[in-house]
Amino acid sequence: MTGAGGAPCVALITDFGLVDGYVCEMHAVLYAMCPTVRVLDITHGIPAGDVKSAAYILQRTSRRLPAGAIFVAVVDPGVGTDRQAVLLDCMDRYFIGPDNGLFSRVIMDEEYSARIIDWSDVGSKPGSAVFQGRDLFAPAAGKLAGGYDSSEIGRPGELLDTPPAGKPYRKDGGWVGEVVYIDRFGNVVTDLPNGLSGRISLRNRHGIAVARNYADQPQGGLFWLEGSGGYIEISMNQSSAADLLGVEIGDAVEIEEDRN
Repeated sequence: MTGAGGAPCVALITDFGLVDGYVCEMHAVLYAMCPTVRVLDITHGIPAGDVKSAAYILQRTSRRLPAGAIFVAVVDPGVGTDRQAVLLDCMDRYFIGPDNGLFSRVIMDEEYSARIIDWSDVGSKPGSAVFQGRDLFAPAAGKLAGGYDSSEIGRPGELLDTPPAGKPYRKDGGWVGEVVYIDRFGNVVTDLPNGLSGRISLRNRHGIAVARNYADQPQGGLFWLEGSGGYIEISMNQSSAADLLGVEIGDAVEIEEDRN
């Protein structure tokens, strides 16, 4: 559960933004419980309630931090309902948050164990029903960072509402995947893995060709490239591909393979 220099590392992903003080309150809990903790803010700019986007960012960043890192993900439209709160042990790392699909991409190719956490694991009485990021998830992470073993937090259980994410499938000489993320530049990230070749169709656009990088195409040109996260992205040079295409998370995307 330690990062560089032996300090425990807790990484946060939320849709809280930075205008309000919610992120600071989570930091305060973590530092109060473990003064030596290193808190990393992966992002607090996930669109409100966008579980699929958060799942992509979590998958992309989870392998970049060292074994033992603790990830707290709070994109939680169902906060305060009877959805489960979970602690996962996966890839020698720990993941804490709601059982609502956030961890679907982390677990898709990995073995994991799940523990169900509740108020009794972090205090003697329930905290806020609408801010479990501060009152349940952050304290659970604080206990791990402070030296508790994961077996001492929660009880063994199973994920109920987080099936592994789907994967692209073969169709008519190509592959069909979906849009999993849109970044601030308007790059459209798919779940089609790098290494494929061909022309892409998305929404009402067909025959989108590949480029090596952004500058290879004229300003305003639409193309696809191999993204830095390991997946194909549809992009534009100095413009937003997402705005041009009117894309939404979950839209189907197809690549027709080259036939040589």
